Amino acid sequence: AGDHAVSRGLRAFGYSGLAFDIRPIDPKHDIVTPVGCLAALAAVKRLRPNGLLFAAPVCSAWVFMSRGSTGRDLALAGHWKSSRSVMAANAMAARVAALCHFAASAGRHFIVEQPATTVMYSSPPLMALRTAWAVNPRRGCMAVYGRGASSTRTWRRRSLGCPCPHCP
Repeated sequence: AGDHAVSRGLRAFGYSGLAFDIRPIDPKHDIVTPVGCLAALAAVKRLRPNGLLFAAPVCSAWVFMSRGSTGRDLALAGHWKSSRSVMAANAMAARVAALCHFAASAGRHFIVEQPATTVMYSSPPLMALRTAWAVNPRRGCMAVYGRGASSTRTWRRRSLGCPCPHCP
């Protein structure tokens, strides 16, 4: 993913927005840094009423294939501090949760996208988000964003219909 794939997909359906992607060299796009977090908060603040925050945090430290190197396991939830990259992923999840809280409190919608094998939704910040805003876990299809027909697990606040012909 990355490289603004979601933004391009949404624009193809006529939506406009601002893309944040950690891959560019611009440090304002890294929400784990103070500058990036403030820039992201400013962007969320500019969302129109009923606007959408679509967050797709880096998934590599959260998926099944990485469990051997990260130590992440649902049985050990809350004890995921095995390395610098794991702690950075924890910080990113916490920042994404904070951005979603901020968006929801202003009457905006949010989606947090992760692959189907993620354990990120079991992290304390995402569990608190789920409790606070009655989040609905859903499965979606990334084909609409040019990523093929891979399955992804998505959290949405309120029901937003997927325009993808692959989704039920």
